[in-house]
Amino acid sequence: MPSSYVGCARDQALEPCRQRELATRADSVHRLPSGHSPFLSMPRQLAALLGRIATSALPTPRR
Repeated sequence: MPSSYVGCARDQALEPCRQRELATRADSVHRLPSGHSPFLSMPRQLAALLGRIATSALPTPRR
């Protein structure tokens, strides 16, 4: 199962070194210019990003 990590550039709950450590476990890494809770501070941008992540993870249809 593919996994993604969304790092938050202004996160004050997780230090950047911890975010990088967690991101090493993911298949793809994305960043948002938000604090620890992008679902509160930038819900539209987060939703758009999650939509792109979900779409890119879809299998290619067979013919």
